[in-house]
Amino acid sequence: MKTYHYALAVVGLFTATSLGGQTSDQVFELEEFITEETANSPQDSLSPLATPVEDSLGFEGRLVELPRAVTQITPETMEAFDLDDFGDLPRYGAGTQRIDYFGLPGAPALRGTKAGLYYNGMLRLYQRNEMPTSFGSTEGLDLVKGPAPAYLSPTLVGGFVNMRPKSPYFDEARGSVEFEVGRWDYYRAQLDYGAPFLLAGKPAAYRVSVSGQRADRYFDNIQNDYESVYGALKIKLSDRTRLFIGGEYYNFRSSEVPGINRPTQALIDNGQYVIGESPDLTSSAWGGTVARPLVVFPYTGYVQQGLHALAIPGEVAREQIDPDLLGTMINLNDPDQVANLYRVRTDEEIAADPAWSWLQFRETYEQERTAAADALATVDVHTQDAYVYTPEYFAAGGEALTQEIDRSNILADPEDTANSRDYLFFAELTHELGPDATLRYQMLTEGLETRKRSTYGYAHNTEQFMVGQRLSLELDLPDWNTDVTTGVAFRGSYAEMRQDFDAEPFSRRDLTADAISDNSVVLAGGKTDPDGNNLWSTFGGASEYSHLYQLAAFAQARTAIIPDRLALNYALRAEQAWFIKGLPADIDYATEADREDKYAKDNTAYLNGSINPTLRLWRDVYLYGAAQLGKAFSPGDGGTLAGKESFTDVELYEGGLKASLLDRKLFVSLAAYHWDQAVISSRDAEARPLRAKGAEFEFNYTLSDRLVLLGSFTAQRVYQKDATAGYGAVVQTEEEYALGGGILQGASDRELTNNPEGVYGGFPELSANFYARYQTEQGWGGAFGPTWRSGYYHDINRELHIPASWVWDASIFYENDDWRINLRVDNVFDEDYWLGQDPVFSAGTLIIPGEPRSWKLSVTRYF
Repeated sequence: MKTYHYALAVVGLFTATSLGGQTSDQVFELEEFITEETANSPQDSLSPLATPVEDSLGFEGRLVELPRAVTQITPETMEAFDLDDFGDLPRYGAGTQRIDYFGLPGAPALRGTKAGLYYNGMLRLYQRNEMPTSFGSTEGLDLVKGPAPAYLSPTLVGGFVNMRPKSPYFDEARGSVEFEVGRWDYYRAQLDYGAPFLLAGKPAAYRVSVSGQRADRYFDNIQNDYESVYGALKIKLSDRTRLFIGGEYYNFRSSEVPGINRPTQALIDNGQYVIGESPDLTSSAWGGTVARPLVVFPYTGYVQQGLHALAIPGEVAREQIDPDLLGTMINLNDPDQVANLYRVRTDEEIAADPAWSWLQFRETYEQERTAAADALATVDVHTQDAYVYTPEYFAAGGEALTQEIDRSNILADPEDTANSRDYLFFAELTHELGPDATLRYQMLTEGLETRKRSTYGYAHNTEQFMVGQRLSLELDLPDWNTDVTTGVAFRGSYAEMRQDFDAEPFSRRDLTADAISDNSVVLAGGKTDPDGNNLWSTFGGASEYSHLYQLAAFAQARTAIIPDRLALNYALRAEQAWFIKGLPADIDYATEADREDKYAKDNTAYLNGSINPTLRLWRDVYLYGAAQLGKAFSPGDGGTLAGKESFTDVELYEGGLKASLLDRKLFVSLAAYHWDQAVISSRDAEARPLRAKGAEFEFNYTLSDRLVLLGSFTAQRVYQKDATAGYGAVVQTEEEYALGGGILQGASDRELTNNPEGVYGGFPELSANFYARYQTEQGWGGAFGPTWRSGYYHDINRELHIPASWVWDASIFYENDDWRINLRVDNVFDEDYWLGQDPVFSAGTLIIPGEPRSWKLSVTRYF
């Protein structure tokens, strides 16, 4: 409520200022400012050709002339496709996909891998899945495929999205109020207002946008709430100088969306879920939750493996399992069998187990075995009316019991949280030195704080802050047929991340149970053990802090080698980076050896270079090429860096064709590409080299003022160049879940037995979308179209296959000068489909269902 009052106060302040006394000269200057800025404002059109753009490659130009694959999303497109976050991008454009990672699309994904994020041309903080990045300050997106151009700060190889700030209203005082309701208790409201005015006698314009959402989701136990407050001001300080400033505060409250645990092909194909929950390991010493060491590697190997197997409730077991088979299971009603189960294994038992016999050769064997015994001694042992799966049960012909699961029932608890606060402030000052020279200063500062906890055994806290600055000189050299941009850039960032993924027994909880049991709750992160120590992880890239300072000089140019026919774009960036990294001070389990191993103070220097020829074949038909070599920056999940290895080698080779045809009514783009780069795994803090190739096609056809057709097609394949996969969950069969579902079944350096080429999973290699929109002269209209995804493999070893899907969306609307009413229906035909997970780490243990048919009704009043 305070935020709302503050926004209204800002609106009132600017409005009062605009009504102040004005001289005739000031009025004339304001009108001139209005005319100039309105000409450069975004137009209401689905066509990317309708709006003059300053491209994300550094030069002002038309979309057809840009020598890279770029998808421009206009404000009208964002509204038509209901683009609320990066998870919605697959609805529009080629090379866009959703690679799900616990359900919070913080970073975009392009061309089969993670992509970077810029705001007004400045690199933002990286956050993979801390929150859905706010669109409350954005009125358009530029999707640039492939690594960032050489003149920009390096970022991830898949490409980047440049978010265009909401522009002040230059033409007149105007605004809108929008209310939206939808399925699953969805409510959203937005107030947007702005106007031109005189500020201290200078022509200016402002805009304020306030939005808020209160919503549940299709998935049980998940809320989706936020508030966003945005304000922007542009002022003409002199005939040659203009200042554009603004900022946003964003407060997000929700929880992660892990998906359904225990994924099998039977679950994907017909919804059959392996039921049961492991024997009770709750302990009063651990607050009535699971005695955590018993589900943490390597202590899991020292106890009886039946403690990790699933147990079937007695009534269900006696009804569905043959009595002879029941005799091969562990009967938790029998005190003697319970006593034999709740003990550490003998030396002989460990040595005889092929999966765990290596434990006996560890230097810490006796220490770990004693610790396991101590943890087991805290368990409140008791009989249960349940029967535990055993290898003998399956050897005798038994099968794991399954039942159909409600797809909305995922691994989420009402106690889970994923709350983030983000703020950003930007400034852009331009000064015309003369008719052929402009000096431009840009600045972006951003802060982000996240607190996440999931009761299945995961926690994640981060704090990030950055300041980026760029000073550039833009020169037009007509005698040389060349435009040049040169300058310097500085970026300083701080990131501190604490994670706890020591346990993460994703499959422990039975999602078909009537309630979430304490036996599936594992304390994590800032919670404490019986000795009062917090539980943050110390290994891999789990918990880190890093200071990174980057100083760069850059130059890029565009030369018309043959005027109006052949042009060459070329760029070079030289950058020096200094960094300090280590373990945060409050990681209680960290030893001095851990801290010494994690600490590093170092620096690195690198070059990025690119060359991009453009050839005009005929009228507005262009061929282009792109070659880029250098470095990309691959941060950890919370924006931290692992060291020099975070600056990974990158190569891009791309060629394509773009055309504006039929009197600029039809835009066509075709691209083919190949790239190489590595990405950092936060789990093991190692760089994993990748290679990709693909082709993309897009079109946008405005047949008339009433009818628009648009669509795209993507063919892509990403390869992991290593022969083995990094650490991740191993895909389990129904029997394997039954025998070990109580703990995380993970492994490092896994052989890709089913996938010798190392083809990445988690997203379709072929996809397409099509969209048709028609509006009558009276203001009524409708839109309809599908998104098609080919079948693909969910995991890196190609064991779980997700079938192809057709998801159709539709809308009907009415609009005039005063009102807009829109009813949108997603997944019109209620298609059952699945979303891919991260193929290396989480795909072996989680899978997210696509949402069924849903609707949103919005009413907007313009004033």
